[in-house]
Amino acid sequence: GLWEFDAQSQSIASSSFGIADKALAAAVKQTESYVRDELGDARSFSLDSPKSRVTRIEALRGQGAQGQGLGKSPISWK
Repeated sequence: GLWEFDAQSQSIASSSFGIADKALAAAVKQTESYVRDELGDARSFSLDSPKSRVTRIEALRGQGAQGQGLGKSPISWK
């Protein structure tokens, strides 16, 4: 799937290529905690910034809200 760390809300927005189950939800939460508590942010590349990720985060969260994810079960945890 795809995911982005939202520095403003300190959460991960994601979309799964497959079925989102409890194990995936737990893995996302664990990754979210690690990024927030240990790293402070997660960048895709050196010039990536919280501001540059806004559009991608909105797209990932929009897929979940509309039920039109990349796979069978789009997800977004806050």
